[in-house]
Amino acid sequence: MFEQLPSIRRTILLASGFKFPCGLSVRNRIVKASMTECLAGPDGHANELHSRLYDTFAEGGAGLMLTGNVLIDSRYLEAPGNVVIENGRGLPQLVRWAAAATSRGTAVIMQLNHAGRQTPRSAARESVAPSAVPLTAGKFFSTPREITEKEILETIERFAYAAEIAERAGFSGVEVHAAHGYLFSQFLSPRVNRRADQWGGSIENRARILIRTVTRIREMVSSGFAVGVKLNVDDFIKGGLTPDDSLEVAKMLSPLGVDFIEVGGGTHEYAAAFELGYAGGVGAEGLYADYARKLRQVTSIPLILTGGLRARASMERLLSSGACDLVGMARPFAIEPDLPLRMLRGEAEGARKVDIKLLPAPRAAFSELIWARAQIRRLAMGLKPKPGMSAKWAVLGMLWRDRGFAKRQRAIKRRQGASLAKF
Repeated sequence: MFEQLPSIRRTILLASGFKFPCGLSVRNRIVKASMTECLAGPDGHANELHSRLYDTFAEGGAGLMLTGNVLIDSRYLEAPGNVVIENGRGLPQLVRWAAAATSRGTAVIMQLNHAGRQTPRSAARESVAPSAVPLTAGKFFSTPREITEKEILETIERFAYAAEIAERAGFSGVEVHAAHGYLFSQFLSPRVNRRADQWGGSIENRARILIRTVTRIREMVSSGFAVGVKLNVDDFIKGGLTPDDSLEVAKMLSPLGVDFIEVGGGTHEYAAAFELGYAGGVGAEGLYADYARKLRQVTSIPLILTGGLRARASMERLLSSGACDLVGMARPFAIEPDLPLRMLRGEAEGARKVDIKLLPAPRAAFSELIWARAQIRRLAMGLKPKPGMSAKWAVLGMLWRDRGFAKRQRAIKRRQGASLAKF
């Protein structure tokens, strides 16, 4: 159907606006999905690199942007260079970041996260998890200990506090990260969550920390501030979260005033979310389209579908079928930040495929992520993307920066004592 229409008509749904339940309106259905920026210094504050990067993304024409991981606890980073919200520090820098991102009429959602056992060793030697179950790729990640109930309750309050700060700074909303193997995803997974208390066992118990966090955030922010959840529909690993349990979680979220669910999948142990090699041709519908249709049957919460989407025609088909309300892309923005604008004008049929010189398996997916991060850093510095960059050099550059980051962070913590770890 869409292939028979003039190019300008084929973007009719992508170009249409959308209004979330809280009242937040976006001008089109294209979402810049989350990508870790790793641009903050050891103090965990946003800076001019974030502002320049998101001004560039906003100029590219997306209706909605999701930031990369913003951490709610400096002890458990997702990666060196994460922005961290705690202790009332860094608000002026967040204000400047939000102002740059929204200055062109684009809504921007801050993604809030706690890495749990996926805290890299380059950031901390010890991490926490629902149970002391290490990753199979453990040598790259900290050794986890079982999080205490006191720490669970503190974590809920940290998320709520960060959401309140995000609203004060001028962001359009927050997204609670409960996917891709991070802390809330770990609680949802019976493979990692082996607790025998109220936080483990049944899916109702395993989802308790997420449900309480969303409820608490809604209590702390205004009714017009968007609150979303990134939810794994499947961990794609034996013993992990199943689609049936994910549907139950969606049902639990339905009465809580959630404005959207972003559909995700996989963890660091099974990287289904990494879309190795910029997969997705002209006919592809994305990695999680079938799961989105199942979610549609159990909840009326608006759905954002990301993962593998590259072609404009595929996005239009998904929107027209009702499988989702918005469509997202991540890594294409790292080398084509103006892609939404060109797609909406009919000047591009979708993201171009990039032949990346990756590291050999099993590190190929990891090296592609680091390659994209290196492109993001170039954009933040005001440079053009470099599609021909070798993933090997991107990884070496990351290792060098991480080493320097860790050294500077240790120096800061020595000067400030334990204050950075307090809430």
